[in-house]
Amino acid sequence: LCPAPGAFTEIGGATVTVLRATAEPPPNFLEQPGEAAWIGDRALVRTQDGAVRLDLVERDGVPLAPSGLRALLDVSRS
Repeated sequence: LCPAPGAFTEIGGATVTVLRATAEPPPNFLEQPGEAAWIGDRALVRTQDGAVRLDLVERDGVPLAPSGLRALLDVSRS
């Protein structure tokens, strides 16, 4: 699964471009499209008909390590 070129979202006030994602079954606790969570070693985002794992993202044109993505998700929840 590859998002459309330039697919982006805002997480914790930062614009994050999704470069690669993988379809996954949605966890029960993510109920609404757009909800996101860090599960194990990956970020999952609920979609209309499932979920996607964010495999490769960048912030301001710079690749974002998993730890950086997790930090953004943590900030967005506080």
